Amino acid sequence: MMTRGGMPAQLVLVDAAMGALIGGVGAAGVGAGLAAAEALSRMHRTAALLLGGTLAGGVTGWVAVTIGSPTLETIFGRSLAGVGGMPEGLALGAAAALGYAVATSSLREGGMAAPRGAARWRVALVTGSFTAVGAGLLMLAGGRMAGASLDLIAARIPGAGLPMQPLADLLGETSPGRGTYLVQALYEGMLFGTGLGYGLTRRPR
Repeated sequence: MMTRGGMPAQLVLVDAAMGALIGGVGAAGVGAGLAAAEALSRMHRTAALLLGGTLAGGVTGWVAVTIGSPTLETIFGRSLAGVGGMPEGLALGAAAALGYAVATSSLREGGMAAPRGAARWRVALVTGSFTAVGAGLLMLAGGRMAGASLDLIAARIPGAGLPMQPLADLLGETSPGRGTYLVQALYEGMLFGTGLGYGLTRRPR
């Protein structure tokens, strides 16, 4: 069965599942680094968050590529050279950490940030805005977010079609190019950071 873009439906499902998995693993890794930094450091909080988020993002990206690449190469039957990894993890981890630090700097609870209601959504959206900008700059510098990485893999499979082709069509590009990947990076970065910021501020009542 083929989609309207000429892409096998099975590959669409695999791409969607892999995109969700990559985003979830990345958020879990960066979130763990930020939570640890916030819990352990009461002084120099912003610096601690930046260090924790950046290192956690880099390690998560490295582990994901090191462990995940052999599995995905077996599934797709193609090399994964060029997909996102440690550099992307470092950049997104730093962007998320900076956004979270800025968003929670004015909260007065002390210790770990625990905003409620609208304040919690503000933290999530500010964090998401920072990661969106970070993802966009990363793409412009030659990095690849999850969607672009999956597009690269699909391009190496004869007749597979490209996951980003519908977005390229919408933007008036013949095939996914700079504009497509920039919009995708901004969108993906916003979702990543917003979900991370919202989840990170969940506290037991």
